Amino acid sequence: MTKERRLGRGLEALLGRAPEEFNERPAGAPEAQPGNATGGATGSATKNSDQVSVYEIDRNPFQPRRDFDENEINSLADSIQQHGMIQPIVVRRCGGRYQLVAGERRLRAATKAGLSHVTVQIRDVDDRQANEMAIVENLQRKDLNALEKGASFQEYLQRYGCTQEELAKRLKIDRSTLSNLIRLLELPADVQTALRGGGISPGHARALLPLGDEREQIAFCQRIQQEELSVRAT
Repeated sequence: MTKERRLGRGLEALLGRAPEEFNERPAGAPEAQPGNATGGATGSATKNSDQVSVYEIDRNPFQPRRDFDENEINSLADSIQQHGMIQPIVVRRCGGRYQLVAGERRLRAATKAGLSHVTVQIRDVDDRQANEMAIVENLQRKDLNALEKGASFQEYLQRYGCTQEELAKRLKIDRSTLSNLIRLLELPADVQTALRGGGISPGHARALLPLGDEREQIAFCQRIQQEELSVRAT
């Protein structure tokens, strides 16, 4: 079974719908029609759809993504202006307002497109389930960087006091994958900056971990970029 398939099953369990809903579309392409919702294994997933003011939706405090590509948001906003918002945003009720669970890019784009109201799908989930749903949605995205993934895992472990093994089972991913991404957070800031900016790959970064000494890691990171070393060469 492939890693992507395992992640897909995690999505079905947490979000109660097919993983294809979160596959990336080419910039400017119309949004795909969502699949039929089915009851999720984690939490009760209501199927209520409603029109809600964008000003009544608060951001997701568990959002792993730190950076949003403005060009992507602009392209999606153009698509929404042309085709409308076909795929609803997933929210949960929080006091007298709504809190975003999944679909922050769509919400940002809808706001930029000038929409005052958006179609939402309301889910009955608690904080922990909302946290897991945010992580799994972003794991399906190809451009979420390795450090953001690792940070989201680490924050979850600290917040809920569970083990890596338990989190891996809940997300339906390999524990080694989870562990390797968390370990990248041990690298010095200069190396993390190079990784975040694409100067080195996650494979390069993992190869630097055994060095231990921060000065050596930084120096070798610079050498990788200067000499354009492959992961294998590194």
